[in-house]
Amino acid sequence: MPLTSKTKILEEVNRLRRRVIELENSDITDRKRSENEASTQVNRLRELSKISVALVGDPLDIFSRIAAMIAQFLGARVVCLSEIRGDELHFVAVCVDGEVMTNAGRCPLNITPCATVERTKDMRVYDHVMERFPEASFLKDHNATAYCGFPSLDSNGNVIAVTCVLDSKPITFSETDKDLLRILGQRIAAEFEQQKLQGEQRRAEEERRIIEAELHHAQKMEAVGQLASGVAHEFNNLLVGIRGNAELLINTSSDLVSEQSRSALKDIARAGARAHVLTNQLLSLARKKSPSVTTLDVNRVVTDSERMLVKLIGPDITLNSVASANPALVRVNETELAQVILNLVLNARDALPNRGTIIIRTRVVTLGDRDVPKDCKARHFVELSVSDDGCGMPPETRERIFDPFFTTKSVGEGTGLGLSVAYSDISRNGGFLAVDSREGVGTVVSVFLPQTPELVVDTSDEGLGPPTNSVGGDETILVCDDEEIVLSSLKALLKSVGYSVIAVESAADALAAAETHDRKISLLLTDMTMPRMNGIQLGRKMSQRHPNMKVLYTSGYVSDHVVVGDSVEVFLKGGPTCELLQRVRQILDEGRPVNGG
Repeated sequence: MPLTSKTKILEEVNRLRRRVIELENSDITDRKRSENEASTQVNRLRELSKISVALVGDPLDIFSRIAAMIAQFLGARVVCLSEIRGDELHFVAVCVDGEVMTNAGRCPLNITPCATVERTKDMRVYDHVMERFPEASFLKDHNATAYCGFPSLDSNGNVIAVTCVLDSKPITFSETDKDLLRILGQRIAAEFEQQKLQGEQRRAEEERRIIEAELHHAQKMEAVGQLASGVAHEFNNLLVGIRGNAELLINTSSDLVSEQSRSALKDIARAGARAHVLTNQLLSLARKKSPSVTTLDVNRVVTDSERMLVKLIGPDITLNSVASANPALVRVNETELAQVILNLVLNARDALPNRGTIIIRTRVVTLGDRDVPKDCKARHFVELSVSDDGCGMPPETRERIFDPFFTTKSVGEGTGLGLSVAYSDISRNGGFLAVDSREGVGTVVSVFLPQTPELVVDTSDEGLGPPTNSVGGDETILVCDDEEIVLSSLKALLKSVGYSVIAVESAADALAAAETHDRKISLLLTDMTMPRMNGIQLGRKMSQRHPNMKVLYTSGYVSDHVVVGDSVEVFLKGGPTCELLQRVRQILDEGRPVNGG
């Protein structure tokens, strides 16, 4: 065989041998590659399993761990887990080079690649992403060249979150990687929905707790109201005797009552008038109807409240008041305003654990548009402020002090209703409240009520002058009341201005007197609350038998179970005697009967 042929054969054999070796090596390489890929997928599945387990605990901690794990098993430099809230993207958890930040900011959704993910509801991968979305500042912040975002869909198919992977080098994902990311997207969605459900459950529980507390408070207030009504009724009966007789003696001629005695009697009458205000405050606890509104001077209400407030705050705390130079006139319910002042002062007292100073100030102010709530139309106000030099409040407490049932006191020491009720009362009267508080310095709570130009009539000596002739008469009046002191006081008062008076202690006696008396009885003046037959029942029977007889009811309180129509006149006991005489004269002079039929 020629040498050249032998050489060629050897070369071919060697080539074939090399080829065999190459094929063997290639097979080994492919097998190793497959084994490596399989090992990688197993590791990623293990990481996915860890993430599934991680979905327990505080929401921010959960999302932080998810972001960190995604960055770890994808080898990514940045992972942003973001929630879509309306038109904004909120960065819930951001992992950068292994460090996680929570609540890392927000940006408009429409300028980011996440908007495409949200619109298509599918994964999106971009190279040169900053060129495509130049306004998305978070891409620049992280020097992102490559972007991969995948959605999280809720049960209604809406995208509620987008998780994006950012890197400065191109990102390559296998189909298996993409499947894993889609699975993660739904796990993230499940967590968001779980947090939403838990939030709704917490709100429902809080609402239930508030309703239960309101019910408990309503039941307690109903019991207090019933007690207050009973006390006020009995107290007003006593006031008829105290105030009525004092005013009667004041109006007696100077030959019978000395000036020194008259001065003492005026003090008694004034004390009776103040006691009447207190009983009205008690009655306000039992009333469910809207309180009456009058024009009053806030300065006077503060002055009237000071004596009681000094006793309530204790001897170690100083209470000062600084009144406005001019009358501070507003239209409110006096009882409600006094209660607001009481609540503010008691809260100030609680902020002074040992000693300190509370200052009540009033002034007339004019505020600009930026200083009043949007729904407030007034610009001229009376400002009533209560300040203390106590511990002050942190911002989180200051933001919640008007919330119903919010209190910083220990269990059983406060209802958390004082300031919320004050807020409600002031708002209903067209005003608003403002709070300025600094920890370690003190607190100022200011009440702003619309100023009114109306004048206030001074009623401090109301009823203490002699009655005019216009309030008397010569008619016969039948007076019915089961309280002896009330009966004798009303009889003396009416006789002092010329009326003939028949006084009886029961409804049965009143009916009998109307049948047997020889003169015409023009008016029945009867108490509403009496045993066996109440005043309303008596008035109806009297109207049936004597249609021309008029009726005026008196009461220590107006109970909820008594229906009072337009044709029924009720005079609250304990008020000025001149008002009672004027009302009697008005009813007698009216052309139609006023009765309970």
